[in-house]
This record gives sequence, structure tokens and C-alpha cells, in this order.
Amino acid sequence: MSEAIIRHLKKLRHNRRGISNVLVVMLSLVLVVVIVANVILWSYQMSQLDIERMQESLSITNATRITHSAWFAAQNEFSIITGSRIGGSYLDTKNVDDFQETFREEFPSTHYNPSDYILGSSTKLVSGTITDVQTDNDVYMQFESYPSAFSSTTEIFGNNVAGTSYRGTVNTIVGSVFTPTKDGEAQSITIYVRVTYSSKNMRCAIYLHSNLSLIAQTEERTVQTGTAWVTFNFNTLRPVLRAGTEYLLVAWARSSSGGNANLYYTSGAQYQGHYVSSTYGSSFPNPMPNPTHESRAYCIYCTFKPAVEEKIEIEFTGTADTQSWTNLTWSVNNCFTTDEVTTTYQLYNYQTGEYPASGDGYKDAIIGTAEDNITQSITSNPMNFKDAEGNWKMKITGTKATSAPFNFKVDFIELEAVLSNVYQLEICNLFAVDLSRYPLSYMYGIEIMVRYNVSEEAKRWFIEAYDWASASFNDAGFNNTGGSQPIPNEWNEYTVSVAENWMSYIDSEGVIQIKFSSEKTSENQTLVNIDFIGVRAILNGACLDIKNGGALTTHIVSIWVINSTYHKRYDADFFINSGESAEYIRLDIDLTSEDFKVKVVTERGNIAVFSSS
Repeated sequence: MSEAIIRHLKKLRHNRRGISNVLVVMLSLVLVVVIVANVILWSYQMSQLDIERMQESLSITNATRITHSAWFAAQNEFSIITGSRIGGSYLDTKNVDDFQETFREEFPSTHYNPSDYILGSSTKLVSGTITDVQTDNDVYMQFESYPSAFSSTTEIFGNNVAGTSYRGTVNTIVGSVFTPTKDGEAQSITIYVRVTYSSKNMRCAIYLHSNLSLIAQTEERTVQTGTAWVTFNFNTLRPVLRAGTEYLLVAWARSSSGGNANLYYTSGAQYQGHYVSSTYGSSFPNPMPNPTHESRAYCIYCTFKPAVEEKIEIEFTGTADTQSWTNLTWSVNNCFTTDEVTTTYQLYNYQTGEYPASGDGYKDAIIGTAEDNITQSITSNPMNFKDAEGNWKMKITGTKATSAPFNFKVDFIELEAVLSNVYQLEICNLFAVDLSRYPLSYMYGIEIMVRYNVSEEAKRWFIEAYDWASASFNDAGFNNTGGSQPIPNEWNEYTVSVAENWMSYIDSEGVIQIKFSSEKTSENQTLVNIDFIGVRAILNGACLDIKNGGALTTHIVSIWVINSTYHKRYDADFFINSGESAEYIRLDIDLTSEDFKVKVVTERGNIAVFSSS
């Protein structure tokens, strides 16, 4: 029995060794298959890469040094400091062609606008601010006239009908709202009142209904017992009433020995009647305490003298510089909301110490509802119209025989002072270098060029750039500061380069401001045609002319530059399609050496070589 067991154990051990052997053989076969498959795949891939490499055909046809960027022209119209534009636009200065923009020299001048105003008498500002008269843009300052003369006859507004019902006025302010249809000067207030038991001290007043502010109060009178129309006069300083304005006419009585002073009324509009309890005193409260409203028209009216003349008076003030003026021209763009307003314009004469009534600094006109430009040139003693500090002022007065108010509308006021009798042209514009293509870190300077044609040769022409740090135009660091002496009636090219201090003339966005101007020496007036004006960056880079003659798109991944002093590699990331030629510009590659080699390496491992020797 034991022998049989031992025999079976030996047999089992023998079988386990067999299974292990089988597993080893199977794993070995798997490894062999994987290795063979990888070898076959690698061989295939290498064959495919070799095929693609063979299909790639890249060549460098030329490698040259880049010394300048493309030209950058104006993108907006030129600003004219001195001179005028005759024809064309900035679009005509973007390319060298048969189109040009034309400018003309003028006498140099400066312009001044008002910085403040003073209202005369009862003139009112209706709308606008002082900035609205500093630009000619149909946006107005508007002022309302005031009545300046009154009729000898009188009219009334209010309720002059005797009512049958009444309210007491003892220690109560009572009245109603009425609106005059004309401007005028109030003379008195009349009330229909019944006084009982004993006489009463009374007075009347006018309030502005919009804010219940007190306009004026009448004399105080002792009113005897009985029923009657009683008139209360205003003092010497009589209130001026404005047409279309709501006024509250009120009466008020003192308590004495019993009884009341009853103000009669008729039926009125909703909220027309007003009353409020208030102990009688020497003056009406200002403003009126919050009143109670009722639909009553109290029997009270105001007698007034209608206006027969309306006037506006405004004084505009400003500040000029202290330079000498050889000529002065002032202009005012204005109109009214009514016709036939007699208007005077007076520029203050500091020499005589008064506003002139004739001659220089004075002008009159009949102005209506259409905007009119009033102007005057002063050639004799123009310096008389500003003080030593440069202050100046102008008074405008408009009058009309009418009882209806009107508005004065002023759009633009300007003083233009001529500074010399030498014709000049000064224009400027902004130019922007594309920093995404030409970063500041790769620039070595800037270059400016103007192609121009002039009608006469008596003066030189200059280019300056705006220094952003000093906030002024200058030519420090320019290779040419002597200007350009043109040949008349021919195209002249005037070019300056700035290799020193050039960073002062370009801001962080690549913007350069250029001024082109004439010499300030000749009294001859010149026409200037500008065909082209632009700026460009001074560089030290490389341009590779590359041609892809293969059947596949090629990806260049590196560039090698080899010369007598160094062997340098540059990373690249440039694609060129099959059959195409392209320029590959690099601003960080220096090709200043006379003899050099350039190699480009593709992603597939191909190399193209260019040799300058």
C-alpha cells in the first residue's frame, strides 16, 4: 500500500514539471511573436519615414539681411496746426502713386474760446454749458430774455369776478394760482373782501407756485368794515412777471377786536385754491408752509404793465496767451427763437477801459431764427483787446420790441489771433509700427520719409517727431536736422533716420507722431502736395527665401547659422505647403558677416543649405 502511494506521488511530481515546461515554452513563443511584430512595425515605420523623407524636397533660394520693416502710413486724417487742406485726403498719402493730398500755407494763428460767462440783469440760463460754445457742432447754450421796458398802460391776470362764497383770512394765508400770458411789471394786487365787526390790517403777496418761494409782498393797509374791492400797491421795487409762469396770489389779515376778513371766491380748477394757517406778521413766510388745496378761484387779481421790450445780456470771458498779435478775428455763431432781434457784439477794449460803441470790437446785426455767423477782423492794434495776463471778454446784447420772452442760442464763440505775417504749414499725424511683427526688442531705430512737391523753393522743410517723455516735438538724434531744400514742381523724397534716442519717439504700442513743417522765413504762400509719408523700423534680421518642391507640407524646426566666428542654432516653427515658395523672416538672426551658411532642418530630418560665398 505504501509503495503504491509513493508511486503516485512521484508520478504527480513528474506531471507538474511537465506543465511548467509547457508554460515556459508558451511564454517564450509570445515574447518572440511580440518582438517580431515590433520589428516588422518598426521596419514598416522606418520605411514609411524614409519614403516621406524622400518625397520632401526643400531648398533655400536666398538668404539676405533685413535692415528695415515695411512702411507704415497714416490711418487717419492729418491734424493741421497751421495752414489749410486744399484737396485730397490722408488715403492719398499711403502709397507712392499718382494721388496726393494738397495743403496750403497760412499765417500762423491761435484760437481761443470762452471759459466762463456772466449773466446780465435778469437774463436766465435755459440749457447748456460753456463747453457747448467751444465747438461748432449745433449744440447750443440757450439763454432766456427778460422784460427791459414796460407799457404805460396796465392789464390784469387773476380773477376779477365778485364771488358769493368766502373764506376767512385772519391768521390764514389764502389765494389761488393764476398764469399771465405776457411778461410784465406787477403794480398791485386787488382783492374782493368782506371785513366784519372792526377794521383789519391786511397785505397781499405773490409766490412762485413751482416751489412756493416768495416773489414780493405789497404794502400793508387797514381795511374798513364792509364788502369791497381793495387794492394793495407794491413798493418801488416791483416784481417782474414772466409769461407762462404759474404764480400764487394770496391775501393775509391780522386778528383785531373779533370778526374776520373774508376773501370771496368762485368755482375754480382742481387744486387751484390754496390756504394755510399762519399767524399774521410783518412779512410773509418764505417759503409758504405746505398749503391745503381746493377747487376755488379766489377773487384776487394782479395789475401789471406789459413788457414792450425784451432783452438778453451775457458777458463771455476767456484767457489767451501773451504772444504778440498782428491780426485778430472774432466770430460768433448764434440765433434766436424769434425773428428780428437787434443784436450787438462788443469785444472789451483794455486800452480805453470800456466796451466800444463803434469801430473795432463792435458790431451789430438783426438776427432771426436761422443760425448766423457774425465775424470781424481787427488789423489795427489787436493787442488792445486783451490785458497783460491775456484775459479777454465779449458782451452780447439782444433786444426786441415784444411782450413775449425769447431765447438766445449760441453755438460757437472764437477769437483767432494771427501771430506773424510769415506763411507757414504745420501738419502732424500718428503712425503705428506693428509690434507683433517687429517687436521693440529687435528694433535699432526708426526711419521717416516724405515724398512731396512744392510750388516754390524759397524755404526748407522739416520733419520732427513727438517726444513722449518731454511732450514736445523735436529732432534730437536725427541724422538730418537741417531740413530738406526741395526742387519746386518736382517730387522730392525727404528721409531721416533716428538711431539715437529713438525710443523717446515710439510708445509702448508702437505709435509715432510725426510733424511736417515749413521754414518760418518766407512771406510767399506755398502749395504742398504730399504723395507719401510713412515710418518704418530699422532692423538687423534675416529673410530666408524657401521653396518646397516636394509633395508634402514641410515643417521647419530649426535653423543653423555658420560663419567665421560662431556656429549657432535657432529654434523654428515654420510650415510651408507643397509646391509653394515663402519668405521666412527672423529678426533675431544676424547675417552681417560677409561669408555665412544657413541650414534649415525639417521635422523629418531633411536639411537645406544656403551659402553666401
